[in-house]
Amino acid sequence: MKEIKTTRVFQDLLETNKRINVFQGSSRASKTYNILIYFVYRLLNEDNKVFSVVRKTLPALKGSVLRDLKEILLMFDQYNPDSWHQADGYYQLGTNIIEWFSIDDETKVRGRKRDYLFINEATEVSHDEYIQLVLRTSDLVVMDLNPSLWQSWIYELEGKEDTNYHIITYKDNPFLPDVQKQEIEKLKDRDPNLWRIFGLGLKGMPTKMVFTHQHLS
Repeated sequence: MKEIKTTRVFQDLLETNKRINVFQGSSRASKTYNILIYFVYRLLNEDNKVFSVVRKTLPALKGSVLRDLKEILLMFDQYNPDSWHQADGYYQLGTNIIEWFSIDDETKVRGRKRDYLFINEATEVSHDEYIQLVLRTSDLVVMDLNPSLWQSWIYELEGKEDTNYHIITYKDNPFLPDVQKQEIEKLKDRDPNLWRIFGLGLKGMPTKMVFTHQHLS
């Protein structure tokens, strides 16, 4: 097995005592990757669990999360191509099932039960869709997002009794190459609003409220 490098996202999940965990963060904070590492690690120590990975559309899910998932399974020496059922949308990990589906498939949103849930890019999901998913989840719920929207139902979860709400940045990823750090930090001068979102991990501001230059008369 390859050495598996983790960030504070993985550690935060190991230590969580809350049912809902939200990771709001900047670009390259390694949110999604470390969330998946945590769940694979957890499933390797459990039996007969169902873990659902969800995003708004299937192409987005396949192009990002599933690529990471396969890479992580390989790192754990747990990838078996015969267990990867692409057409049916699941991977058999021992006695556990890792399934994936998109929010635009309403029958799956409203019809399935699970133990664990991961909603990727949660600002793409409506509040009603979130409620339907959570009602069918018996244990841990984890979400991640880049806070590019000024308003979203998900921001209202911060401070709730059953929720750990984490704000993380690229600086929480010690494995990020310097060249990528430098590209993110260029946003400070190029676009203050993009710097807030993709550098500081803070929600964006309405366009009409962003003033890059001020002239006092």
